[in-house]
Amino acid sequence: MTRGRLVRTGRGGALALTLAAVLVAGLTGCDSPAPSVSPAPSVSPGASAPPEATASPDDAAFVAMMAEHHDQAVALAELAEGRAGDPALAELAATIAVTQRAEAATLRAWLERRGIDAQAAAGGHDAEPMPGALSAATLDRAETLDGDAFDRLFVDAMVRHHEGAIEMAEERLAASGDPAVARLARQIATAQALEIDRLREFAG
Repeated sequence: MTRGRLVRTGRGGALALTLAAVLVAGLTGCDSPAPSVSPAPSVSPGASAPPEATASPDDAAFVAMMAEHHDQAVALAELAEGRAGDPALAELAATIAVTQRAEAATLRAWLERRGIDAQAAAGGHDAEPMPGALSAATLDRAETLDGDAFDRLFVDAMVRHHEGAIEMAEERLAASGDPAVARLARQIATAQALEIDRLREFAG
């Protein structure tokens, strides 16, 4: 792994945080009507109740699975601290952990506002594996590595994981439902593609 990319990663981290803020703002505004699943009104502390909205099964499945998908990215990214050989890669991993943890919380809040059970929306125990899913074996292996060996595993696994997120976003864009969720899917695909470009800089 090559070193000395800290300055470029700083800019990439700022961009990732900006994109995360856009995703959060876009999803908290996902209250436009769409067919199918019935909504559940809710009231946030100190705020007025949001307008009632409906979400299609495709919306609910996408949001539920993407929250779980983000959890996996956070689990791998958090392992980089003290293990990554390249300080710039460790910084990028920290940015991924912060942004995807925040996005996962926002995705779950969207489900809760509508009274949608996340496990049921994602297909329950019979659901097929998510594209790019990180296996327990991969995470266990990452815990045993450090330095360049960890960096190589991290880049390879996170690139495949991000590619899976893009595939999930594209599947949602090919379906029907709330236009705001479709916009969110596009934003996630864009953000993940940018991070793939950053990750691939460390593979040279």
